[in-house]
Amino acid sequence: FGTVAYKVKGGSSELYIPISEVSNTTSATSGAAWTTETPYYWPKDGSTLTFYSYSPYSVSNVSSTKDGLTISNYSVADKQLVDLMVADPVTGQTENDTNDGFTGVPTIFEHKLAQVVAINFQTVAGSPATVKDYAGGRDGTAGNEYKAGDKVYTVTDVTFLTIPEEGTYTNATTEGWETTGTPTSTIEWIKDNTVPFTSGSYETSRTTNGYLLVIPQTFTAAKQQLKINYQVKTYTGVTGSLWATETIEETVDLKDLHTSWDMNKKYTYTISIGLDQIYWAPSVTVWDPTMGTGSATI
Repeated sequence: FGTVAYKVKGGSSELYIPISEVSNTTSATSGAAWTTETPYYWPKDGSTLTFYSYSPYSVSNVSSTKDGLTISNYSVADKQLVDLMVADPVTGQTENDTNDGFTGVPTIFEHKLAQVVAINFQTVAGSPATVKDYAGGRDGTAGNEYKAGDKVYTVTDVTFLTIPEEGTYTNATTEGWETTGTPTSTIEWIKDNTVPFTSGSYETSRTTNGYLLVIPQTFTAAKQQLKINYQVKTYTGVTGSLWATETIEETVDLKDLHTSWDMNKKYTYTISIGLDQIYWAPSVTVWDPTMGTGSATI
């Protein structure tokens, strides 16, 4: 990981350790320890040190001031396997301490991105809505064939729309992200799926990596969206034409689901699909009271 330290005394601060890589080393004197390639030592003039650290060290566009770190124009688009972390600032430090079995500056990291880890679907009925299997427990296999009236759901494609994938992070004074760059128009979650619901539900993880790392951000109207394409087969039981097919596309504003993606949090979405049952409203017209007449000669 990377670290930087500022020397503080009498209300003034000055850089003491420039941004440097800290790595795990083993030596005869210290055993397993986390150190920099160039050794640094505690000041002797009564000063304290303030530390800011981040991981991994390979992250680019990192800068610092006496107030904290800034990571500029960080993109998750090409870093889906990178867990960006920043440690809690350490202030007023005058000597090595202990943390998690190591002796040194306590450096406790937190994840600074957010993750979408699952998007799950279910068919529901009633109020309050409960899961309903519109296929009646049937799966179409031999001996368990679908019957007329069964509805079989398949979510074919799920896509995020207009998602900012670049942002600038800072923990100087206040901590937060500001999105930068042009939002990515489409990010695939799943594509061309053919597996239908089972028992009224279908759980998905992203085709790539199983998750999506995202820049923490607040949602706005008609910006960050989720597009869902699904198919419904309504079985008729008629030989040669076993079902009627519906192809549906729905777009949901993420702001209608929750307000934001926040740092150090994982998100699972559950999308419910409801139906309005068909009912009949019969009536019978009264007999026509006008008597009919007729005659015949035989």
